[in-house]
Amino acid sequence: MKAGMAGQALNQFDVLVLDAMGVLYAARDDVAELLVPFVRSKAGVVDAASIRAAYMQASLGVLTSREFWTAVQVDPALEDEYLASHRLSPGTGGPITIPTDVLSLE
Repeated sequence: MKAGMAGQALNQFDVLVLDAMGVLYAARDDVAELLVPFVRSKAGVVDAASIRAAYMQASLGVLTSREFWTAVQVDPALEDEYLASHRLSPGTGGPITIPTDVLSLE
């Protein structure tokens, strides 16, 4: 709890805001800019359309993470290396604190 105006306590919690593309994270198209080059650099599938199709299947929950990496012929153990290639846009700060009275959790 943090003190509000006139000493009133405000209920607050931290939220994680996720980016669709190109706002919080620098890549506007993470598949084309990050995933395809990563897969190719690991001697995986070369065809961008095939990589994108497998990514879509994984995004929809049809493929597990392990199944996705196997489909694009990359060792699933390299997933963290790929994820580490994502970068925040310049000026992106840390967590955002929003008073609970602003959000409806119902």
